[in-house]
Amino acid sequence: MAFSGDPGEADGLPTSGAGTPFPGERNIDKTDVSESDQIGITNVQVFPAGSLNLTQTADQTLFNTFMLPGDLELERPPAGDNDLAVSSGLFPLRAGQIERISLAIVLAAGREEALQGRDYALSAYSEDYQFAQAPLTPTVVAVPGDGRVTLYWDSKAEESVDSYLESIGLNGRDFEGYRIYRATDPAFLDALVITDGFGNLTFRKPIAQFDLKDGIQGFHPVDINGIKFYLGDDTGIRHVFVDTTVTNGITYYYAVTAYDFGAAEANIAPTETPIRIRRLPDGTIETGPNVVRVTPTAPVAGYRNAELENVDGFLPRVQGFTTSRIGYQIIDPRAVRDGARYRVVFEDTLIPGTRTAPDTLTTKNFSLIDITDPDNPDTLIRRSTAFKPGREVPIVDGFQLIFFPDPYVVQDRTKSGWNNPDVYDPVMELRAAALRQGATKSGRLSGRDRG
Repeated sequence: MAFSGDPGEADGLPTSGAGTPFPGERNIDKTDVSESDQIGITNVQVFPAGSLNLTQTADQTLFNTFMLPGDLELERPPAGDNDLAVSSGLFPLRAGQIERISLAIVLAAGREEALQGRDYALSAYSEDYQFAQAPLTPTVVAVPGDGRVTLYWDSKAEESVDSYLESIGLNGRDFEGYRIYRATDPAFLDALVITDGFGNLTFRKPIAQFDLKDGIQGFHPVDINGIKFYLGDDTGIRHVFVDTTVTNGITYYYAVTAYDFGAAEANIAPTETPIRIRRLPDGTIETGPNVVRVTPTAPVAGYRNAELENVDGFLPRVQGFTTSRIGYQIIDPRAVRDGARYRVVFEDTLIPGTRTAPDTLTTKNFSLIDITDPDNPDTLIRRSTAFKPGREVPIVDGFQLIFFPDPYVVQDRTKSGWNNPDVYDPVMELRAAALRQGATKSGRLSGRDRG
């Protein structure tokens, strides 16, 4: 910190706290940039692509051409494919010595945009590269279909914690939602249609957006060059999207990004996970975990979609008594395991009533267990409450459960009675009736599954 009298202040060198009771200079000790030398770019050369043969060029020639300070090629290069070489020096570099170098590459369509990019890079540098971070990158899977493409992704982005926001006393758990983009080219130029206040194409337009139901919606107050980030409409989070506007035989690129709600009080706009995709020298496309390439197509003749054992579309009940039902939908037929067996079990609880309200029997949670190997059951979903209305059950082995719970528990009168035939039939009244000594009552309750 300036003017504090700390050892090493204003000496032009990063000062370590090692071996002293002091923590060293601000933020990241020896890699603190605030006292590091800024040499800048001292040599720039532009030449036709592929014309430099490093294996046949003498070291002295390379040094004199590309390393000597002050030789800056500033003329516009000739039309065609060119290579760019930049260097920074000179400075001592002894054998075994390590020097950390910060380099920013700014790409822009014009002078103003280039200068803005430079300013952003300098701001990041001056902050020791500590700034708000985007949520974790989701992993997406694409399922081609007949005139449709199904996407599904994981939920790890929802557990993201922004350590920078926490370090300045703000909420670090700032995940807000997902956006889905589609294009027919790897650069996603189809979706790049939103311009900033200077008319520069800046943001992609999503084809779908899902955000938390948390009251955070609309445009964020902090703008970027006159344009504000749209936070959503409190739609609720989803992890499955079906695009039915595609054409068979056309290759599409999809990206699923996660974004946060920023920090208006600190003038921080929302951040979004990047779309990582590149074309390799051999022409193949390499994608990040949140980008997929897919071509919808009609199924072959005789194709049958995967399905689970069911009775009229619902999972068969094997134990317990209930009128609630469990359905399912196949999300990814390729991931459904042939011959696998599963069990859905519920945990119920009794909520004691009061003098004016009866006891309430309700379901606490459910678990999904893989019992393909009965001796080694595997719990795939453990004690989840996602059966409740508005919740989404995680996708497991290519399928997703759908619950149709009854809202409350009532007596099943057609299957209720006394176990002693000499006892009179039950009469249902509002007031309680005493049971004869030695008689017990049995029956079935309709409502939540107790098995």
